[in-house]
Amino acid sequence: MKNNNLKSKDSDVDNIFKSTDKLWEILKHIDSIREGRNNFFIVAESMMIAAYMALISGESILKYAVSILGMIYTISWFFINLRQSNRIDWIMRKIRKNHKAVSEILNVGKGISGKIFINYVLPISTGIFWLLLIMDTAF
Repeated sequence: MKNNNLKSKDSDVDNIFKSTDKLWEILKHIDSIREGRNNFFIVAESMMIAAYMALISGESILKYAVSILGMIYTISWFFINLRQSNRIDWIMRKIRKNHKAVSEILNVGKGISGKIFINYVLPISTGIFWLLLIMDTAF
């Protein structure tokens, strides 16, 4: 009985994704959310870096707290990006599988990927930066 329910849910999902308009709506929505979150994290990280730099060297406990918070934000940013990217990749696979014309449009920009930069380079380099600040403050 459980397998029948799963198959029913899978077919419902497949039916939703047979409509190109619905796919585009969902893809644009998820991409918009991802871009908004990236902008939020970049601004938040910048503000924390500015706060860290504004602290006097004698305020090491505050510097340590800001740098730990920055590391937490960076780790969150990294995993949220991966989750959103997985969702977008799944929808792109559905589009490429079911919609030949849309797939051709998507393939035009295929070689130009900001995904690696946004998902890996920015969060990892920012994480390294925070780690260096944590070590500088702690020692």
